[in-house]
Amino acid sequence: MTYRRRSNQGDSIIDLALQSNWKTSATLAMFFLIGTLVILPSIFSSKMLFPLVSMLRPIGLLLTLLFATIALIKFVIAPSRYHSEPRLEPGRPDSWTAPANTSSHQNQEVSKLDIAWQDIAKKPETPSYQQNWSLDLLQSIEWKRFEEVVAAYFRHKGYECKTVSFGPDGGVDATIYENDAKVAVVQCKAWNTRLVGVKPVRELLGVMVHQQVGKGYFMITGDYTKEALDFAKAHPITLVAGEGMLTAINRMSSEDQQRLLAIATDGDYMVPTCPSCGIKMLRRTGSKGSFWGCSNYPRCKSKFAIKAEY
Repeated sequence: MTYRRRSNQGDSIIDLALQSNWKTSATLAMFFLIGTLVILPSIFSSKMLFPLVSMLRPIGLLLTLLFATIALIKFVIAPSRYHSEPRLEPGRPDSWTAPANTSSHQNQEVSKLDIAWQDIAKKPETPSYQQNWSLDLLQSIEWKRFEEVVAAYFRHKGYECKTVSFGPDGGVDATIYENDAKVAVVQCKAWNTRLVGVKPVRELLGVMVHQQVGKGYFMITGDYTKEALDFAKAHPITLVAGEGMLTAINRMSSEDQQRLLAIATDGDYMVPTCPSCGIKMLRRTGSKGSFWGCSNYPRCKSKFAIKAEY
């Protein structure tokens, strides 16, 4: 059964500010400032009601400060890049346009990364040779192998791409370098049975801010929720769905496709890897049915639900 995130129609005004651009937060800060200093005193001008102004003023000033801080953070982090980096086109997670000019060296490298993906926006051409790649194959690859395929694709495009081995990944699965400079971070999810929502995409933005990286890629084998797509449009994050990844692979030469296919299908590519130990897991049966369990059990208790993830 496909999982879809339920739309929360009761989102607070703070959620709105966090998910919107800096202009929305700045507008809210101005609204509360004017309301606190001008509107409230004029409404409660009588001596009997004026004490309400003293009670509400600290709340209004606190909200003003909160939204002003959010606006400032968003302006410093992202807006300087909004006009110098490629943007996602509305409606599709796997299409975007590149800017005419870039100013800084880092922005030039980030733009080159997006240019490497620009053909995904076009309708896939039918190759003249027999190919073995398909969406079913892409979605049958276990999570670690999918990360390796993504990293190999970026390397094919001429970039140094380093993946996280095992254990905690710090919120990213791969880092892209150009001339020894970190230019982008990548998060991969081999999720097929549920849509990727806005929460993990928002977490990727947090990692980008922490690592001071100007570009993020979210690569999955399935698809995204509308909330995730809307959030990415306002930030320097490129969402690539399973069909978009397959389109990019199909535009490679026959030889390069086969090289990537060899990486994807080497060994037990459908058996998941233990995220803690880095070894293949075993199919086990418990009281609630079959699941993937680590070979090092009971020392390692990592497990995956077979039907939910694979």
